[in-house]
Amino acid sequence: MDTSGNEARTCSLRNGNYTLNVRPTKAYKADTATTSFSIADRDWSGNMAFKKTIKNCKDDGYFEANGKKWSCPGLMYSYMTTEECEKSKNLYGIKNCIPDHDYWGQVVGMCGGIKYMPTTDDLASIEGLESALGLPEQRFTIWSGEQIDDNMASDYTYRVSPGSGIYYRNSWGSMGICLIE
Repeated sequence: MDTSGNEARTCSLRNGNYTLNVRPTKAYKADTATTSFSIADRDWSGNMAFKKTIKNCKDDGYFEANGKKWSCPGLMYSYMTTEECEKSKNLYGIKNCIPDHDYWGQVVGMCGGIKYMPTTDDLASIEGLESALGLPEQRFTIWSGEQIDDNMASDYTYRVSPGSGIYYRNSWGSMGICLIE
């Protein structure tokens, strides 16, 4: 059998007709327009098509979750200074600035504002799909756009004890993702 992309065809079958049971991977589902076929000695009869339902960061450069398209996560090595925050807080929707290294604020700026960041519900919708989406294999956290109080923001942890948490905005190590319109 030769395969290419989402198509497959037989070159030859020695013993007549065969039934082929196709089981798509978790990231694919059958296109219900054509769901059955048989294989004869000389060629396919009918066809089966699969369409990709989960966009993968490694393959596509973005992923889809909770009905939205997201940038691939990136670790924040830089931070927003208090001065930068004061200049841009109204533009980005930041309630207040902190007198320290603001890693959450850097993600807000990178995304173009809180409205382009995920909610904790968006982040919860990713849970269990991390591998299919091409996200990191080890424990990781992603900032949400939810500012809790003057010094804290919400994020979501994956792989080990998943769930949302509240962290100081000057905590290094959480990743950022942004809504792609």
